[in-house]
Amino acid sequence: MEKKEKRDVLKIIAQVVIVIGVVFLCWVVYQSMIVVPQNKIDSQERQQVLEIQAERLQEIAKKSEYDECIRGAYSMYSEDWDSTCGVEGLESECTLPNWRAIALGESRKNNESDCLAIYKR
Repeated sequence: MEKKEKRDVLKIIAQVVIVIGVVFLCWVVYQSMIVVPQNKIDSQERQQVLEIQAERLQEIAKKSEYDECIRGAYSMYSEDWDSTCGVEGLESECTLPNWRAIALGESRKNNESDCLAIYKR
């Protein structure tokens, strides 16, 4: 190979290396300015979604506890009613005198109010 041909080959190799270097540099700049910040934003958005989901789960759990408390208040009311019927010598789910029915109803309302106070949103 002649000297001139060797120089031409070296120039071509040098140009290819420069082009590869410029492409690599562009890739690094793209990664650092576009991809990495976008991944950080995606991560922040995912974190916000997880926080919202955690809040919703807490609300659902709180609502479930409240509903269970209300069911307990009704169950206690129903048991007290049937117990009062038994004390009066009547069958369960009987018709109680008005004053006893009102007293049991008030007790149920108080228990439900307690549930609301405990599990208030």
